[in-house]
Amino acid sequence: MRKIIWFGIGIALIGLAVNWGIWTTSEWYTERGEVDGDPIVSPNHQHEAVIRYELYGGAAGGVRAIVNVGNRTIYVAEARERLHLVWETEDVLRIENGNFQLALHVDKERYDESGRQCKKYIVKKHSTCYEG
Repeated sequence: MRKIIWFGIGIALIGLAVNWGIWTTSEWYTERGEVDGDPIVSPNHQHEAVIRYELYGGAAGGVRAIVNVGNRTIYVAEARERLHLVWETEDVLRIENGNFQLALHVDKERYDESGRQCKKYIVKKHSTCYEG
C-alpha cells in the first residue's frame, strides 16, 4: 500500500514539474478575446498589430485589452477606453489606453499590467518586460 502512495506522489510531482517547465518556457502569445477592427500595419509592412478585447470575471468583471504583433503578445492591460495604436517607427508601436500611453519596441519589449507574464523565463531572456 505504501508503494502505491509513494508512486502516486511521485507521478503528481512529475506532473507539476512538467507543467511548471512548460509554463516558464512557452512563448507569451494569446488569441483570447474578440478582434477589434483590421490589423494596423507598420510603415515598412513588416509588422501587423491586432487589438483584442477579452471579457473576464462575469458580471463583476471587466475587459482586458490585448495587443498582438505577429506571433507575440506585447501588451496586456485593463481596458480603460478603446485602445489607439500608432506606429512611431517601423519597430516602435505607441499604445494609448485612456490616459495611459507607452511606446514599445515590438521585437524587444512587452508590457503586462499584472506582471504575471514578466516572470516567465523565456520572456525575461528574450524581452524587456514592463509591469503596471
